[in-house]
Amino acid sequence: MLPAVIVRTSELPDAIERIDLQNAVRGPLLQLLGGGVVVVGAYFTWQQVKLGREQLQYTLRASTEQLRLSRESAFNDMYARAIEQLGHERAAVRTGAISLMKQIAISSSVHAEAVSELLSAYVRGESRWASRHESRRSAFLPGGP
Repeated sequence: MLPAVIVRTSELPDAIERIDLQNAVRGPLLQLLGGGVVVVGAYFTWQQVKLGREQLQYTLRASTEQLRLSRESAFNDMYARAIEQLGHERAAVRTGAISLMKQIAISSSVHAEAVSELLSAYVRGESRWASRHESRRSAFLPGGP
């Protein structure tokens, strides 16, 4: 249809020459159409890749946050268990709790200060020096021994 408009019948009375010229026009038109399809396809492919990349980045951020929360929850559970074990009557269990606290402090910078403060308070409360110091001090207090 378009080649017939470009190469008019009135301009070329010879049918063979006219058909040859119309076919010569069809090739570049089909190439132009094919090129347009390729460009449109490339654009939509680029949009899909861009969308896929954004989805992957979102998934990565969500997974990273979920991992952080899971790790934080695990540290909180270990910390709570270690605190419970510090009050246990058996020395081996208390030693295990102190070891667990050490691992928590090494692995989690967020919990390191809390572990340090807790273990310091535990040592102050459980040390023999503290109980001897208390007995000496009570000797000098009014109503002491």
